[in-house]
Amino acid sequence: MNTEANAPMTPESPPAVSVVAPLPPPEPPLQSPALAALLSFIVPGLGQIYQGVTGPNRRRLFKGVFFMASLLGMFFYGQWLGHWGVVYLPHVQEEWLEAERRGEPKQAVRLWPTDKIAPSLIGDLRIRLPYLGQFWIGAAAWPALWNYYLPDWPLFGAYQASPGAIKKGEAVDRRALLIEADQAESDLQLRADVGRCYDLGWMYTVIAGVMNLLVIYDAYAGPVKMKPAPAAKEKGANP
Repeated sequence: MNTEANAPMTPESPPAVSVVAPLPPPEPPLQSPALAALLSFIVPGLGQIYQGVTGPNRRRLFKGVFFMASLLGMFFYGQWLGHWGVVYLPHVQEEWLEAERRGEPKQAVRLWPTDKIAPSLIGDLRIRLPYLGQFWIGAAAWPALWNYYLPDWPLFGAYQASPGAIKKGEAVDRRALLIEADQAESDLQLRADVGRCYDLGWMYTVIAGVMNLLVIYDAYAGPVKMKPAPAAKEKGANP
């Protein structure tokens, strides 16, 4: 008896077909990316707000408002934690150069590997590294630069004042000014109501400034898009 002839016939399984999801529609072009990047450099999110108001993509407007509120909120919250004394650029390099001229041991910042004396701004930035991150928050941190270069016309009084700055015609010992500013900073950190909040304050301001670099990039080139991973072959699919 032929059992194979009586066996029921089963249809072959059709080959597996991979379904590719349709690609989302492309984002509309960004409005004036260079100008928008500059605006977001001055004020976080301002470039995205400009693109949302003048361009077809209204979502950029809400994105810019979110960036502005979150980053400026973080920056000013950090200043508040540090009792408004964590954003500044001191004149330490100049004092160290004056000390060397008086015959004291070398202390001034020098450029590697030439051992050439660094310019005052570079030396002071090397001494006050947090300002390298705070600077990128934009105009909120620029009074420190104004007070550094123009102590005769300080912006907002003592806000982001530059320790060691000497006004024209003022016969003051720079070292005494720096010692006084350093003592005031130490006393502030020793206060019971400040303590570790001082360090947390300048950390918040630095993080806000560095994060604004991503906002500037977003204003210029749009959001970062990850390359989709190649689709895995389904089991049983034809090669």
